[in-house]
Amino acid sequence: MNENSPQSIRFQSNRVTLIALAAITILAIGISIYCLSSGYFIIFQNLFYIPIIIACVYYTRRGFVFSCIIACIYFVLTIAFTRDSVTILQALVRVLIFILVAAVITYLSLTRKKVEETLQQQHDHLEDLVLERTTQLEEDITERKRVEVELAKYRDHLEKLVGERTQGLATANERLQELDRLKSLFIASMSHELRTPLNSIIGFTGILLQGLAGPLNEEQQKQLGMVNSSSKHLLALINDVIDVSKIESEKIDLIIEDFDLSRLITEVKSSFEVAISDKGLLLHIDKPDKCTIRSDERRVKQVIMNLVSNAVKYTDKGATKIKLFQADGKVKIIVTDSGIGIRAKDMPKLFEQFSRIILEGQDIREGTGLGLYLSQKLAGILGGEIRAESQFGKGSDFTLTLPMEYKGV
Repeated sequence: MNENSPQSIRFQSNRVTLIALAAITILAIGISIYCLSSGYFIIFQNLFYIPIIIACVYYTRRGFVFSCIIACIYFVLTIAFTRDSVTILQALVRVLIFILVAAVITYLSLTRKKVEETLQQQHDHLEDLVLERTTQLEEDITERKRVEVELAKYRDHLEKLVGERTQGLATANERLQELDRLKSLFIASMSHELRTPLNSIIGFTGILLQGLAGPLNEEQQKQLGMVNSSSKHLLALINDVIDVSKIESEKIDLIIEDFDLSRLITEVKSSFEVAISDKGLLLHIDKPDKCTIRSDERRVKQVIMNLVSNAVKYTDKGATKIKLFQADGKVKIIVTDSGIGIRAKDMPKLFEQFSRIILEGQDIREGTGLGLYLSQKLAGILGGEIRAESQFGKGSDFTLTLPMEYKGV
């Protein structure tokens, strides 16, 4: 048993109390006998209260038994030193009172000890809880410090990575700016160096085909016609690529002014009369006499030309129609054809860059896959949009919607 444990301390306290109680009892008995032999009977009677009370208060159950023994000794001594029946009867009453008082004091002492034990148990339990919680808090603090150290390491590592990535992005951004500058130079160079000779080829072949330089035989006309057509196709391709580049770099210039859209539709129809005639098609227009809007005339015409060009390209027989009308403060231009149509699964590809829809069993049509993509982009820049509806094998409807007045993007 640990000398400092509560059980050891309680045992030592009980032993000291027992020794002290025994000493007090022996002293009380000795004094009582002296008092009896000397005739001090009253002192003898009251003297026995001391060991009884002490025994009951400090020694509980054993104290009660001890008190009963002392009471019996008191009664026996009373009988031994006096023959008076009244005194003996009084002694008996006192003994009974002593025993009753001892019982009450013992009960109170036991109750007090139980309360003390309960409190001690609660105290010990609280100490255990405090110790456990303290240990847990110490572990939590240790874990928190460890996590803080780990987080500091990760933070430093992330800061290092962010710094490296930032430096890399800065370098890449400088490189991209340089590439963008080179691209702009290339586009400007291509615009001048390629379109200028192509325009010359187209102009001179046109002069030759008109017979202004002298008569041509059939084969010469055929070959020069192919050169002229291919040159125009190449020029259109170059113009589309340049326009797409300008749109993606947000460097496209707009010239906003009032113009008659009905007149523009008539000009578009005139531009396709030869192509319509060569394919044996019809081109109808449905428009008001005048429809004035405020936008970029050249870009609007470019979009309508692309839509009509596609309609004529993919229509082998029947007719193509251009309809112009106003609705809800906007103008709508619907280009309808009776061509081969578009399958439902191919509809999402219509306005993708360099996207071309090729059908099995159909001739491959000329094109770069930029027309509808460019048209949709231009329509968006002008504040409008293009919507497409089609039935495979029956034809398609392309609707260009524009605001009556350009508000800016």
